[in-house]
Parts: sequence; structure tokens; C-alpha cells
Amino acid sequence: MKNGEDFVNFVNEVKENGKMWLLQAKDGLFAMLEDNSGNSYVPVWSNEESASECVNDDWTDYSLTAMSLRELMKWLNELSEDHIGIAVSPDKDGSMFPMRPEDIRSIFKDSAKSDKELVGDEFFDEKWSDWDGDLDSLEEDDDEA
Repeated sequence: MKNGEDFVNFVNEVKENGKMWLLQAKDGLFAMLEDNSGNSYVPVWSNEESASECVNDDWTDYSLTAMSLRELMKWLNELSEDHIGIAVSPDKDGSMFPMRPEDIRSIFKDSAKSDKELVGDEFFDEKWSDWDGDLDSLEEDDDEA
């Protein structure tokens, strides 16, 4: 990330797409960076192409994964408790724009609305809100009703 304009572009792209890109070693284990003071950061990018440019050296075996803003918002509490920051759009050489999880939450809080907020109380269905995309599980639930 070169300047403030790059950061504004990052924010706008994430808000538009509703997700960020990370590098994942395995389920729940993501790439990390450290600054010169030993502070840890999870690197995130606003698009798949930028993230893929950083799959090299130590991260060669990592895969690209998208994380929704809603999921990220839930994860930020844990990162904050563990004193892990967010590295916004790090370059191949590891230079980054470090941010506290609280600041990321503040920037994106209105973009990560819950399903209930999006559809309203009248149309919200708890059963569908937790749906994992497995149609078979829905059919089983319907048979039990």
C-alpha cells in the first residue's frame, strides 16, 4: 500500500464486494506478518489478484480464501484479544499498512449488516439464517416437522 488513496480504494472495494482475501494454510490457520517490534498481523487484500501476487516464499503452499465482512467482524474480537492486528494490502516485500482490529470494525461496521438487518424482522427466518448450503440437511429438517 503506497498512500492514503490506496487505502481509500481498498476500503471502497471491500465495501462493494463485501469480502476480503486472505492466505490460508489450512482451515482456521492464516498467514501472519510481524513488524520490527514483534507485533503480529493477519494480511488482508481487497481482491483475489492482489492476494495471489503475495503467494511466494514462505506462503507458497497457502491457498487464497475469501472472508465475508460479516465473518471478519466476528473474528475481530478474537484478534483484538490476542493482540493481533490487520495488515492491509501488504506488498510482496512485506511492507504493509497496519491497523488495529477496532479500527477495521469502525470502518466496515455498516457494511457488514446481519441477515436480519438486511431483510427486516418480518421476513427473517432463523432456520435459513444459519443455513450452511446443504440442501439435504434442510430436507431432513422438513421431514421431522
